Amino acid sequence: ASELTETIKDFHDTRKRYERFIADIKTDPKGRVEEVRKEIDYIKERESICSLIMDKLGTEAVPIRVTHNDTKVNNVMLDKNTGEYLTVIDLDTVMLGSSLYDYGDGVRSTASTALEDELDLSKVSIDFLYVSFIT
Repeated sequence: ASELTETIKDFHDTRKRYERFIADIKTDPKGRVEEVRKEIDYIKERESICSLIMDKLGTEAVPIRVTHNDTKVNNVMLDKNTGEYLTVIDLDTVMLGSSLYDYGDGVRSTASTALEDELDLSKVSIDFLYVSFIT
């Protein structure tokens, strides 16, 4: 862990992401703010919890760990005959952080009803049966 560096600056810094979110709303670079006003308001109402993990990172409550930061099925190699786990790949995102990052990303990627690059948003949802199984 002591040899790891921050490979993607501020990748999980939710305070900075929230600040960029607010700046983007103000400039409305794609002209879509009014289309998603309800979603924007939902996020803004939760500003106080946006940085909970970051605020406690490095404490006993949220210890610093080595994290993959791109936890998804596509980044695990399986034996094609047995289905057994072989190794984790795509290690360019490995750095220090919280295991909560990997857990959340794993839930996001495995509970989705569509591929992460799906363009037809009507296919994108959360399989709550799967989420309840793993929580």
